[in-house]
Amino acid sequence: MSRTSIITPTPGALRDALVPTFALAAAIVVASSAFVCAPDARAAEPEWPGQHIYRLPPIVAAENASSDTTDPAAGIGADAPADAEDDGAATPDEELATPPPSGPPTDIVIEELWPLESVVYPGGFTNWSLWHGSVELGLSGTSGNSETFNVRLGAKAKRDTPRAVHTYELTYLDKSADSRQTAHSALIDGRSEWPFPDTPWSFFIHGLGEYDEFKAFDFRASGDTGLGYQFIKNDVTDLKGRFGGSASHEFGGPDDDVVPELVFGVEWKHCFSPRQNVSVQVDYFPNVTAFADFRMNGRASWEVVVAPEWGLSLKTSVIDRYDSTPGDAKSNDLDYSLLLLWSF
Repeated sequence: MSRTSIITPTPGALRDALVPTFALAAAIVVASSAFVCAPDARAAEPEWPGQHIYRLPPIVAAENASSDTTDPAAGIGADAPADAEDDGAATPDEELATPPPSGPPTDIVIEELWPLESVVYPGGFTNWSLWHGSVELGLSGTSGNSETFNVRLGAKAKRDTPRAVHTYELTYLDKSADSRQTAHSALIDGRSEWPFPDTPWSFFIHGLGEYDEFKAFDFRASGDTGLGYQFIKNDVTDLKGRFGGSASHEFGGPDDDVVPELVFGVEWKHCFSPRQNVSVQVDYFPNVTAFADFRMNGRASWEVVVAPEWGLSLKTSVIDRYDSTPGDAKSNDLDYSLLLLWSF
């Protein structure tokens, strides 16, 4: 539904749009944090079973070893010269190479520690050293016979460990032409994945909040959960698929019902070189009660590193959102931008 005047949201409209947004973001964070062990709880369950860290104190040799006792394993007999003496202190390498003395067995104390306890994950979920992310900005405009101004802002944060992967992303878009707003939207996306050990399977929870001034609704919140499968994962290519159940609800629109949906998705990333990579992500949400009604969200990007010492890249990005039941608006929204990306 097109509009020909500048849109000035009222405080009530902003409140109705932002409250569900922050509620969705808080729910994603709480759900993600629930699966992360607190530092004091890690002693009850190892981070990676089967991997252990040992602390071995120095071996204390038995004193007053009998010189006439034969040690078959070491090949030291009773006829060893009794007057053999060391010329000086042995080096550490010589001590390791020297067999244990004959006589009573030497005591060895081994203290087993839980893997990576307070080493890799101090502070748990809030250990910011485990996070990495990026900020992106795109601007364009004209002045003269026509006045246009377009801005796109984005931010992404990711925490990737062998136990869980948490990804949060924000995209904001504002466009105007001749002092008339032509696009104004915001996307808040959060995803958490927990891989199953020694299998390509994983469990995921995902939430998406959509705010759009030019849709038939003011705000749409959706959430989905299910299983993921890692088809390919190496230093060059990453390909995974997922499926599960979903639900969505529109605020301020003609349809006030919660829509039950399924979700089928695929995500692919490929590095052509250390300086170039492409990524594609598509999620399909058919209505459980009417498969002809569906939503589809897609993203594609191409990143080229231009200043690795500064973490700067150029990014060509395409975001597509399709809704088969758009009301009075158009079904498809396509945004493409050239952005400057700063990674940290």
